Amino acid sequence: RREMSGRHVLTMEWVEGDKLMPGAVVDQSDLPLLKLGISCTLSQLLQTGVMHADPHPGNLLKTLTSPAQLVYLDFGLVSDVPQGVREGLVRAVAYLVARDYEALANLFS
Repeated sequence: RREMSGRHVLTMEWVEGDKLMPGAVVDQSDLPLLKLGISCTLSQLLQTGVMHADPHPGNLLKTLTSPAQLVYLDFGLVSDVPQGVREGLVRAVAYLVARDYEALANLFS
């Protein structure tokens, strides 16, 4: 979309939609998309190691199609999460669930 791009903005595709969370309260009908957004973010963080580093409500869009789809906007901040960090995060969560706080603390020593 050359007509919507400029020196500092690259528009790949125009998508019609609404903000996923326009306010502080989540609409019940948006819960499946919100859960999908959480799942996508965790997948990016823990599986691929390449993640959208700014997934705030203004960068998440729900399409006007039926059923609605989730769209990530603004890939200006993308992070590379090294394998060791990903493994450490998984271990940290496992230690928290097991309430093994000493093992958790040892991850950071």
